[in-house]
Amino acid sequence: MELDFCEKLSNKSAEDFLQGHILTNDRIKAIFFGHDFSFGAGKQGTYENLQRFCEDRGVLVKRFPPLMMDGQVVSSSKIRELILSGDVVNARKFLGRDFFIQGEVINDKGLGSKWGIPTANLKVDEKRILPKNGVYITLSRVSSSLHSSLNSSSVVNDKFTYHPSVTNIGFNPTVEGDQTMNFPKIETHILNFSKNIAGEQLTLFFLQRIRDEKKFSAVDELISAIKNDIEICTRFYLPRPKNPSL
Repeated sequence: MELDFCEKLSNKSAEDFLQGHILTNDRIKAIFFGHDFSFGAGKQGTYENLQRFCEDRGVLVKRFPPLMMDGQVVSSSKIRELILSGDVVNARKFLGRDFFIQGEVINDKGLGSKWGIPTANLKVDEKRILPKNGVYITLSRVSSSLHSSLNSSSVVNDKFTYHPSVTNIGFNPTVEGDQTMNFPKIETHILNFSKNIAGEQLTLFFLQRIRDEKKFSAVDELISAIKNDIEICTRFYLPRPKNPSL
């Protein structure tokens, strides 16, 4: 069952919600409840209240204990905290897969190409959660029909190719200066890849954080830092990248 969330629905009491949407089906024999879940106006639909309401109706209410990992409760808020702090390694442990974003590749100023370090600039929904600004080792997924000549570090299947990449999230302080941006740029250098993929969908899997974004005193220093990031990424992937854990 899928309901459109609206103000009217949000103002329903827990009892009205159960009677009007859940227990209208007489085949329901059990309701399973998250350890910290509640529902209804004022969050009155607690586990204890649900038990009292359902016991006379012959519906079992079962509460799951919290899932623990490394002494911490696995929760959406904890995962969000890890991603926002740039800790994509531990976010992967809690998610059970690599954190990823997907969007359309758009054209930008092309400075990376002028420096011999071409980048794919990703446009994503601004409501999408992003890792903390900085530089990351990533894995880029593109359509297998778009790849250039494959190299030893690429992985291919029927639909996609996966390529080692270095991704920067931030506001390009060295180049853009103090120019105000409302949303960080997402720029990815795909190693040993030269195909123009503007207008295509690109998926980035975040594997490891390299460093914070930094404002350098000169463009040459920035280029040198990017080349060092690429070297770190290359060593990470030796001998070849792993498939993402989806």
